[in-house]
Amino acid sequence: MPEKKTTDDLMGQILSQQEENEQDAKFDEVKARLDRQAAARAKYAVQPGDTLGSIAVTRLGDGARWEEIYELNKDVIGDDPDKIEVGMKLTIPEK
Repeated sequence: MPEKKTTDDLMGQILSQQEENEQDAKFDEVKARLDRQAAARAKYAVQPGDTLGSIAVTRLGDGARWEEIYELNKDVIGDDPDKIEVGMKLTIPEK
């Protein structure tokens, strides 16, 4: 015989579902904000003589940040950070 649910049980289920819906909405809001921020990151077209270090100096003010540029652009650059090519469009992290 199925267990009879009390009013308290049903209210608990309703409140639980409402909390889950609120968490989903917050997640969607945060994800949308992060997507907008990612889209707003600067793009840079590699020029003759550029290295990731030189781009980091000119665009970020710190040559040591070349690794951040590389990590953001591995899909464009490939496995060797020294193999950037003129015309590649790189995403530049925020300062």
